[in-house]
Amino acid sequence: MKEPPDDIKLRLLFILHRGFVEARLLAAADKSKQIFDVADALELIPGMLKDWQNEDLDRIRSLLTAHQEKHPVGGFDFHARLDERDVLTF
Repeated sequence: MKEPPDDIKLRLLFILHRGFVEARLLAAADKSKQIFDVADALELIPGMLKDWQNEDLDRIRSLLTAHQEKHPVGGFDFHARLDERDVLTF
């Protein structure tokens, strides 16, 4: 079983954390369709973290790009967090 590099793992965990925060905020605003879309974009990440493949980063980037194209305003910029160089903290 392979694991992603530590910096990628930390970024993905941060993205999952922010996804839950966004889902909670969307729930408070009664936006169930956007909650569905956030979950749809992020649901595969835990499985990828468990058994990392070389192409997983590109798959994740594609999922996040598609999500942000669907909801370009008002949401968290997941894609930017994936590419940040600074260490992320929760």
